[in-house]
Amino acid sequence: MKTITPKQIERLYEFTRQHYVEYYDVQTELVDHLANAIETHWQEFPDDDFETTLQKEFRKFGVFGFNDIVEEKTKQMEKLYKRVLWKKKIEFFTFPKILLTLFISAVIYTLLSAFNTMWIPFLGIIITFYIFKGAIFLKTKSIYKRKSNKRWLFKNIFLYQNNYPLLLHSSMHIISYYWLFVQKQHIPILFIVVGFTLQFIYTYIISYHIPKNSDRYFLEMFPEYKFELLN
Repeated sequence: MKTITPKQIERLYEFTRQHYVEYYDVQTELVDHLANAIETHWQEFPDDDFETTLQKEFRKFGVFGFNDIVEEKTKQMEKLYKRVLWKKKIEFFTFPKILLTLFISAVIYTLLSAFNTMWIPFLGIIITFYIFKGAIFLKTKSIYKRKSNKRWLFKNIFLYQNNYPLLLHSSMHIISYYWLFVQKQHIPILFIVVGFTLQFIYTYIISYHIPKNSDRYFLEMFPEYKFELLN
């Protein structure tokens, strides 16, 4: 029985790139699918050449080619990201991390309660928040600068789902929202404490923890990529 050669495997990778599949993990899944389909085809039609069979199998993907597969994989990675994000959020409300959550809340509550005017502690918390974000950025910038011969869909999701301009805009919007409510509607301090605490936790998770541990989360789900990920 005819089987796919290493050179033909390289051709399949090239073929996926020619059809606008830029991420290595998606390319590998497609290459595996195409290789199996071609070998199955050869069982019935062993005289068909490789390129002819490849084109026949590609036509089975329809008018949009590999686009549907890329979209499906993107959704899969986004679900994995959301699952990790939710799991880490829950951790901050279970022992022992709930102690850290309560400590952050207590510090914020103490600051907001210690002054007759709200704007002084409020400004202090905002400044602290952005110092915190800056420190996280300095700690993680090496992750974003890391060079690789391959592009990975999961890295694109896990690293760049955390979009700093978007997060900054979101942070400013939330902070402005809190300020307007405190000034005009006298919302209880507890509401502000909860809001700021959640913002600190959320920023830590999406800006530091998930990018730092993205490879580990990916390999837990796809251990077969262990050696490719190191290159």
